[in-house]
This record gives sequence, C-alpha cells and structure tokens, in this order.
Amino acid sequence: MGEIVASSRLTRRHLKLAAFSLGAALAVGAASIPFYSTSVAIQSQPPVSAQVAEYLAQSKDKPSPQPMKIMAVLGDSFSLDKPDYWHRRAAACINYQPFVSAVGGSGFAQPGQNQQPFDFSARVETVATKKPDIIIFATAFNDAAYTEWQPEYVKSRTLETIATYKSRLPEAKIVIMGPFWAVDPLPAKITNNRDILAAAAKEAGVTYVDSSTWVRKDEDLADNDGQHPTASGHRLIADNLLAELSESGLVSPNVECGIK
Repeated sequence: MGEIVASSRLTRRHLKLAAFSLGAALAVGAASIPFYSTSVAIQSQPPVSAQVAEYLAQSKDKPSPQPMKIMAVLGDSFSLDKPDYWHRRAAACINYQPFVSAVGGSGFAQPGQNQQPFDFSARVETVATKKPDIIIFATAFNDAAYTEWQPEYVKSRTLETIATYKSRLPEAKIVIMGPFWAVDPLPAKITNNRDILAAAAKEAGVTYVDSSTWVRKDEDLADNDGQHPTASGHRLIADNLLAELSESGLVSPNVECGIK
C-alpha cells in the first residue's frame, strides 16, 4: 500500500515537471515567431497633377445639362406617333423631343373619328402638362369640307383654338401647317382651307406654313390611298417644314440634317 502511494506522488511530480517544460518550450518558440500587426496603415493620397486639378475645378463650375426642349405636334392620321413619321425627323434635327397628340380625322373644326371630342382645342390640357417650347398644328384636309359651306366656322374655330393655347402656354411658339393634298390641281375646298388658315394665323400673330403642294402622288410621296405620305413623303414634310421655320428664325436645324 505504501509503495502505491509513493508511486502516485512520483507520477504527479513527473507530470508537473513535464507541464513546466512544455510551457517553457512554447514560450521560447513564441519568442522566435515575428510579430505582425493586424492594423492597416492609411496612406495619404498622392497629389494630383496640375492638369487634373484644373479639370476638377472646371467641372465644378460647369452647369448641369439642360433638359431637351419639347416640340408638341397636334394632328390627325398624317401625324401619328410612329417612328418613320415626319415629326420624328423634324424634332431630331433641332434637338427637340417630340410629343404627339394625333387623332385620325381631326382638325380645328372636325372632332375626329367616331365624332369624339378630340379636335385640337380639346387636347390643350394634355399638351400643357408637357410645357412645349413649340406647338405645331398639322392640319391635313379634315376641315376642308366645312370651307365650302361654313368657311367662317373654320376660321373662328382656328382662332379660338390658338387663343386657348396662347392663354395656357404663353411662352410657346405656335405654327400652323397645312393642308395636305396629293394630286393636282388643288380642289377649291383645299385652296379655301389654305387661305382660311393663312388668314387666321396672320390675325392671331402665329406662323403659317403652306404644305398643300408638298406630297405629290405622282412622285411616290403618297401611298396607295393617294393621300397619306410614304416614308419619303414624311421626310420631305420634315425637311420642308424645317426649311420654312429656319427661314422664319424659329429654329436652327443641325448641319448634319442638310436642311436648305
């Protein structure tokens, strides 16, 4: 029994010595390992060159890009919101954004297809929300029928409509374009309509552009129905319109568009 107790004490002593030796060894080993800090030094930014500094200074003084001006187009089936129609090219050539409000069969006096109240005057609130810089009334020949038996009605409706838009959008430039007719000679209803529009525009103090002879069927500028423009016809309308407005000083077409 005494031998067992002595043996147990000897074992514990050996264990303590072994633990001390292991600890000492670990301490010595740790001392030999190089120390690395986990913190990252923040380096200062290198100085910019004089050219970069000048560019940054100029950039702060540059004004923010101006929003594109709006060209509002009120028309009928000749002016639907389609990619290859005249107003897309016209707007692009003067760096304007087009806003189109077109109802087939409509005009200053004519309400439009299905007799809906969509004549030009009925759309003023919608147009006003866009705050256009220029408004183009593109009349085809929908009002022409009235000119044979109610010419004064067409003129009065034209003047009333222009007055309404002037009141809501006093800063906008207003242009009346029309009528369109694709064959010669021009019938009396078209020449009457043309004269009424010109007189109304003069009285209202807005610009009138006569487009009655632009789109000719025998020149492949009108499609199979004999009236509506082809792609070439739409391009011609855009170019002729811009040439007229440029001459009047209302717009400045881009050189790339080749407007003469």
